[in-house]
Amino acid sequence: MTQAPEEKIDILNKLDELLERKFNGEYEESDAASIRKEINEIVPLARQIVIETKCFKLMNIAPPPAIGGAVIQNMDPFDTIFERFYGMSFIPSIRDMLQQSVGVLRAGELIPETQAGGEPHERMVYKQLEMPERVTLGWLVHNVPVSFWFWLVGLLGAAFAFGIQASKWEFVRQIFGVCTCA
Repeated sequence: MTQAPEEKIDILNKLDELLERKFNGEYEESDAASIRKEINEIVPLARQIVIETKCFKLMNIAPPPAIGGAVIQNMDPFDTIFERFYGMSFIPSIRDMLQQSVGVLRAGELIPETQAGGEPHERMVYKQLEMPERVTLGWLVHNVPVSFWFWLVGLLGAAFAFGIQASKWEFVRQIFGVCTCA
């Protein structure tokens, strides 16, 4: 189902307005069920638009450190739109995603990539590292992550420290013939 950017913006703005009313309590008690119903009907479509505009964010939930408890990672906030975790609502975060998506649509930055069938799809891009004729220290410095160099220096330092400590052990001195035993 392809929609014009203005239709998508209208859907996102409608959900944003409903969520604002729900979050701020700006509705009559008799309207609570109808607002919840409208939100539930719009959420799947709005979620798809947010994903399409690359404004979708997964959330992590952790209790306050003093309380402790389970940590939930990579949770879709649209799935728990009416839930509160540790006293926090996801509605402000969802509204941010909706408003960012409207901005992307208004800026015209959304260029859908389509397959032969006309359906949008994600494309993984892999950058392949060119292999040089000779692997030099300069090539390694530019193409190997810094964390590897820290790991290597740490490993060499640990081996050196272990060697110094091992040279004090009597059986090691006997193995290498450096024994000063009588």
